[in-house]
Amino acid sequence: MGLINRGVGYSNPKPAFWRGETNLVLPGGFKLLQTFPLKFVIPRGTLCQVNYPDLTAGIVKVAKVIAGGSISAPRVVKGTLFQVGDVVFKEGGTTAKTVTAVDRKNSDYDVLTLDSGISGLTADDIILEAESMSSVTSKYTPNAVVESTKEVGMETDETISATGRATVLEGMAYPVPASFKTGLFLTDNPNILFIYQ
Repeated sequence: MGLINRGVGYSNPKPAFWRGETNLVLPGGFKLLQTFPLKFVIPRGTLCQVNYPDLTAGIVKVAKVIAGGSISAPRVVKGTLFQVGDVVFKEGGTTAKTVTAVDRKNSDYDVLTLDSGISGLTADDIILEAESMSSVTSKYTPNAVVESTKEVGMETDETISATGRATVLEGMAYPVPASFKTGLFLTDNPNILFIYQ
């Protein structure tokens, strides 16, 4: 993936968008609905759900499992945005777990430590943020992507810039769950196209 460490977040040095451009920057900054550590990086091309008229945004947190971990401490593709305290579930699963630690020290992968194991968790499974411990549905449904890389600052009203029309180079962004796409397009916004180059 070519992800590099910048403080406590990660960003890809290669462009997330084909030709490095977007076609429609949505008006207004969108206030983040989640809390991230100071200087954490939310990369360009990250899935998000923008909400009108309140101009808020939920970052869609995803982790794709890779081989080598365990059901209670899975290794995931480098660059997950999960934080300690997040409630998560395996896509298609029936129970939610809590993230108790995130180890980002390895250059090849991140490790999520969970309060208990996710039964049957294997490589290529997708872990998503849950609505709650009792609801194993995705907390946010993407309808846009982050337009420019955001480094979280000290403002109480941190905002992101989002785009509603872009061609995303899928190999340069964090893995996109197949359930969020219809063909090559984002299901809730067919103006977001995913390609490989």
